[in-house]
Amino acid sequence: MALIKLREVYEYQGNQQYEQYTDYFYNLRKWEFDTSAKTVSVTDIPFTTNEPGSLEDYSRPPGEIFFTECLPGTTTRRDYYHNGSGGFTVQDTPKSAFCGYAALVLAATVVKHPDTKISRDGAVSLSATGGTKPYQFRRLPDGLWVSTSSWGELKEGVYNFGVRDADGLTDTAEVTLTGISQEPVPGCKDPRATNYEPDADIADNTLCEYQPAAFFIPMMNSLRFVVPTLPGELPNFDNQLFCQSAPAGFRPLRYFQKVVKGDQITIQFISNFQQVAVRVFNSVTNSQVAALATEEADAGQNVKEFVWDTSALPEGVYHLAIEATDEIYGSRSAVSEPVDLRAEHPGTALIEYYNIDNAYDLAYSTGIKNRVRVEARFYQRRPADERSTYRDSKGKLINLSADNYRKVQFDTLQLPEWLHEKLAVAFSHDRVMVNSVAYQAEEGYEHEPIARYLLSNGSILLEQVGWFGKHNRHDTGSEGGSGDPVTILNADGTLYGVFQPGSTVTLPPVLVLDGIRLLENGEYRKSEG
Repeated sequence: MALIKLREVYEYQGNQQYEQYTDYFYNLRKWEFDTSAKTVSVTDIPFTTNEPGSLEDYSRPPGEIFFTECLPGTTTRRDYYHNGSGGFTVQDTPKSAFCGYAALVLAATVVKHPDTKISRDGAVSLSATGGTKPYQFRRLPDGLWVSTSSWGELKEGVYNFGVRDADGLTDTAEVTLTGISQEPVPGCKDPRATNYEPDADIADNTLCEYQPAAFFIPMMNSLRFVVPTLPGELPNFDNQLFCQSAPAGFRPLRYFQKVVKGDQITIQFISNFQQVAVRVFNSVTNSQVAALATEEADAGQNVKEFVWDTSALPEGVYHLAIEATDEIYGSRSAVSEPVDLRAEHPGTALIEYYNIDNAYDLAYSTGIKNRVRVEARFYQRRPADERSTYRDSKGKLINLSADNYRKVQFDTLQLPEWLHEKLAVAFSHDRVMVNSVAYQAEEGYEHEPIARYLLSNGSILLEQVGWFGKHNRHDTGSEGGSGDPVTILNADGTLYGVFQPGSTVTLPPVLVLDGIRLLENGEYRKSEG
């Protein structure tokens, strides 16, 4: 233990005069800091002097550091400051070099230089010191933080790396890799190529490799699109419009999708072409009436969307064309089935569907919801229920619980096969609405072709979601039996008790129940048999 003087004050108490001299009485008050207890003691000492002029008060300046320590088990430095009146304040400095803390430092070491100027066989090793473990590393500027400290498959160039310790402190390091062979190296210098080599000495784009061309419009969009065949391709269900696909012996027909003015229809497609244009055409005059903007969808690479706001167009028949061009892939196009745009479509039903997760080639994570309007009707109600009953010994039938469901037959009328196919998949989605009411189906959608006619009818048995909420299954007011007693046995076969109907029974842990049924309301009653 040591004492550090902070302040001394002489307080005059009086004097005593004698013939030849005078005694002056003082009280000396001392403020001293105990370095062990970290407290200040105040001591009063009586003091007598013949020369009061020689007495001087003492005080450390305010704000002066008079003691410093390291908090046990840490690298935190604590400084003690005099407050000018004998007391003190403290200030802590975490991670202090005074207490042994070392600053976080990252070092990058070349393990192997690349063999050539463009080969990707260089390697770097990282090491960190100081700070607080564990460490995480990443390649700057936007690499992910990882625990590994080794990097491979690097080509010639300057690389920057970062380190982060457990306290969030960071440091960076730079390393330069140089190709061992300096012979001129040819390489692909097209930035779009998967093997792009910006540092190649000689541009040879015959070496370039590219991702396959992607241009695809998923079937489950609100509108149907077809991508016409390329040279060498054979026609099939997916690359012909309905009016082009009539088999031999059938009369070709045109089918117009039903759209109500004011609908906003979102179409999602996949394309890695450089430019994509979406245009709306009047199908009668084949003239362009609108151009729609496409944008990248927040759903991963090459997914794009556009929105067709139909409110700005007059009633009429329209079709949409998507045209993609690229200096590498050439051009592709897609065209929609014709759309009959009206203020209203009597006798139709609006079917809306979407999925909780991404499925059916669509990225539903973007929030897209599809809508199809078809000629349809709710033909027939088919109520259904699930119930639990028993009959007592006097023959009375008791209803214990019941779930009731509203099932309705939904018939579609005079639709082409491609639309039947779309509806079959739509009714398999997680969420389906028909005229703004939620439905689900236990069985699939079916359609019956009509002989020598391309349009046909379809049907599905739908169940309205949440028709009666919790139904009667949770009703605790079920009617009681006619008065048969209940016998309950212990596990060893001895009698536990005989109870009258309607009574509440507290059961031991293990029982053999003879002739009873446990109801949902906690009562025990005589069961059938």
